[in-house]
Amino acid sequence: MIGAGSMEKESKMNCSIASIVDCIFNSLKEYVYISDPYTYEIIYSNQALNQLYGKDLVGGICYKQLQSLDKPCVFCTNDKILGNGHKPYQWEHYNSQLKRDFIVIDRIITWTDGRDVRFEMALDITESKKSARAIARRLEFVEMVKRLSSRFIGTISFDQAINDSLADIGMLCDAHRAYLFSLNYDQGEMSNTHEWCAEGVTPQIERLQALPLSLFPWWIAKLKLGELILINDIDELPEEASKEKEILKSQDIKSALVLPVFMSNQLTGFIGFDNVKDTALWTEDDLTHLRVVAEIISNVMERDKALEDLTRYKILAERTREIIFFIGMDGKIIEANKSASQFYGYSRRELLGKSFHDLTKKSEEAEVNPQRPPYNPKGVAYETVHYHKNGSSFPVEINLQEAFIGNEKVLVSVIRDISERKQVEEHLQYLATHDYLTSIPNRYYLEDTLQEVILEATAATPGALLFVDLDNFKVINDTFGHAEGDKVLILFANKIKQMVRKGDFIARLNGDEFAIIMEDTNLNEAKVIAERFLIEIQNEEIIIQGTTLSLTVSIGIAVIDGSINPQRLLSYADIALYSAKEGGKNRIVIIQTDEEKITLSESQSIVLMIKEALRLGNFLLYFQPVYRLDGSLIHYEALVRLYDHEGRIVLPGVFLPVAEKFGLVSLIDRWVVHNAIDILKDNPEMYIFVNISASSLGDEELLKTITNYIKQSGVEANRIGFEITETTAIKDLPRAEHWIRKLKEIGCKFALDDFGVGFSSFTHLHLLPVDFLKIDGSFVRDLDSDYTKRALIKAMNAVAHTLGKSTIAEYVENEQILSILKDLNVDCGQGYYLGMPSPLEQIL
Repeated sequence: MIGAGSMEKESKMNCSIASIVDCIFNSLKEYVYISDPYTYEIIYSNQALNQLYGKDLVGGICYKQLQSLDKPCVFCTNDKILGNGHKPYQWEHYNSQLKRDFIVIDRIITWTDGRDVRFEMALDITESKKSARAIARRLEFVEMVKRLSSRFIGTISFDQAINDSLADIGMLCDAHRAYLFSLNYDQGEMSNTHEWCAEGVTPQIERLQALPLSLFPWWIAKLKLGELILINDIDELPEEASKEKEILKSQDIKSALVLPVFMSNQLTGFIGFDNVKDTALWTEDDLTHLRVVAEIISNVMERDKALEDLTRYKILAERTREIIFFIGMDGKIIEANKSASQFYGYSRRELLGKSFHDLTKKSEEAEVNPQRPPYNPKGVAYETVHYHKNGSSFPVEINLQEAFIGNEKVLVSVIRDISERKQVEEHLQYLATHDYLTSIPNRYYLEDTLQEVILEATAATPGALLFVDLDNFKVINDTFGHAEGDKVLILFANKIKQMVRKGDFIARLNGDEFAIIMEDTNLNEAKVIAERFLIEIQNEEIIIQGTTLSLTVSIGIAVIDGSINPQRLLSYADIALYSAKEGGKNRIVIIQTDEEKITLSESQSIVLMIKEALRLGNFLLYFQPVYRLDGSLIHYEALVRLYDHEGRIVLPGVFLPVAEKFGLVSLIDRWVVHNAIDILKDNPEMYIFVNISASSLGDEELLKTITNYIKQSGVEANRIGFEITETTAIKDLPRAEHWIRKLKEIGCKFALDDFGVGFSSFTHLHLLPVDFLKIDGSFVRDLDSDYTKRALIKAMNAVAHTLGKSTIAEYVENEQILSILKDLNVDCGQGYYLGMPSPLEQIL
């Protein structure tokens, strides 16, 4: 009876605890569910999650209920949280069923019945993602407006400027066509004067000439009122727009947006954008941006018309918003429009007879009766600073053109206030030279500054270049996530700012590497600061998600004495840093920069070569052909080589192991992929496969970069392929599968290299959607004398064909091996007998 009472009491307690847990979780806006990590059964879901899916999820299978899948998710995090001591794991996820983005936190907890269960909480970040995309789109718009402004005041023709601008705007807004129409009220017609079409869209400009205005009564009436015409779906046009609807449908237009163009308060045309492949949903941001663009084009057209009238009829276009001066060849202002008077604060009478040069000076500094022309007019805009009558200054852009009033040659000056543009340019310059995360200078800014410091440094007044690297930072990122890692980097950057002297230059190189330039500093002073930095970082504890950590740093120091160029000095600082890390980390290494005395270890020399090759482009690609055994070429494998300091070629077996050891191989992979794609752009008949290293498979940013570059290049994705080794794939199967699927989604092909080395891959081969299996050369090399290897290759080939994959035999060295491979029904071959690795110019 005692035992039964205890059990009843424990059961009631568990129920009470479960009620409390339910109360807590149901009060949250976040989505929470708890499941069995082994059976995937959902044993608890809070109200928020049930409401999101419109049903009670308890009792269902998580991947079926939440993802609409028939098997466990490939991105399931059970392998990351089981057995990790109940530590949380944070990640981002896009749910294709809900079409929403989430930040997800998973961990193993002990449930009320004592068993370990999977706890998952998700925060919906869809709106913040949309906001980020909207900000990026606004920045694109600012850059486009900058191009438009430069284009319309440049030397290219007005027609070319309009055509180029329509292309910019159309591509930014994902339109299929962008066009400009001009209205002729005297003739009662309108014509399409300029047009841009996306690839694959049929131009309409030739058939849209001299169209009667009577065909567009509803359209013209709205535009005259200054309204934009937004048609998300042509079928939704009102009955009174039946004429317009018929014409639009004849051009296969599904959506359209039209904005009026006014000159002197009269409708003179319109700018239009339409979609013919699918309907478009124009956002408020799109409408705002396009209104600005329409106003810019209206202003530009108005300005050009005004200038034509000024030259032809000897009058000023007072309604234009531009600032216009007529200047005599003696440099004096002979006429100015109202905008000029309003902008500079002078009356028209005060401006007439004034030297144009006086606008570049404060009123008390103005020249008396100058007799020189303002500038040699070339039709090219230039920038300067002008002054208001009250003494305030502002940047302006001036375009001077020669014109005639009667027989008298004059200069027409069109001036634009560029204060806002300058602010935008300064902001863009800041973004280009500063690290987005820590707000300190980036590597580009560092190299420019280092060049200046080297020019001023001497042996008597030296400086020092310090490279500082957080030891084991990757562990922080992998354990706590990139968001926490970013916080650590910000704290670290702030700590460096506190430690250095006033005037020292700090920059973030990449990842967890920082640089410090110290001027007027001898080696001992630099070493003392570095040692103090080493100690303070080691003694400072940081707390991440409740875990207290101590950090250490490695520091490399190179002396700046004016004798070495920036690239070489950066390389030496790199060597010093890598030596510190190679020596055990948490230490300082100083490298002598005397070219005659410096001695480097073999690995240091190779690191130096790799770094310089990445900076200077000293890599090159060789290409080895892969043939079908019937003799037809299917693709080339790209093989990277390196030039040493004397211009000799270094083979990958020498430098790639060192690159792997020092974390440089992903940078090499990035270079190879970019250059291979560039070669494909120039050689449309080629197909190329490139190798991806084990380190690169862990670099999600590299995967995004490769994907984006392929999409932006215009190269068909099926012409670029990737190879990963069997051992790499099996070592981290989920990551390998992720890479393969992401790249195959856009059309790339994949090969599994060195297949058969351990036969471990047979178990998992069906999970890897590769196109080719490359049978390792160790099985092929002695094929003519080893019957066991023939049997193994036959088995590999049979498995590959069963799974729908083609085989490539490596190391095809002679005719006999080739003949045996044909008998074994192997699909393709690669080797010296079929083709040696060669530079591009030898295979074209």
